[in-house]
Amino acid sequence: MYILYTSDHVIGMVCVLMIGDRLETDILLGLNSGIKTALVLTGVTSRDALENHPISPNYVFSTIGDLLLSAESEPAPSKKV
Repeated sequence: MYILYTSDHVIGMVCVLMIGDRLETDILLGLNSGIKTALVLTGVTSRDALENHPISPNYVFSTIGDLLLSAESEPAPSKKV
C-alpha cells in the first residue's frame, strides 16, 4: 500500500510512520518496508510481550493520544531539494 501511494504522490519515507498494535503484522510490515514504526499498546501487544520479542518498533506509545501528543511536540521533517 505504501509503495502504491508513494508512486502517485511526492512523499518520502521520512514522512511516513506505520502505526499498529500487532508486532507480527503491522510493525513487521513497516520494518520490512523501511518505514519507521510506532506500536500502540491499546490492542493485541502488551508491554510485557514487547520486552522479550525479536520484533522491535521504533517507537512505543501507551495510547494513540500519547502518539498524537508526541507528534505535536516534534518539528516537521525538512524537505530535501
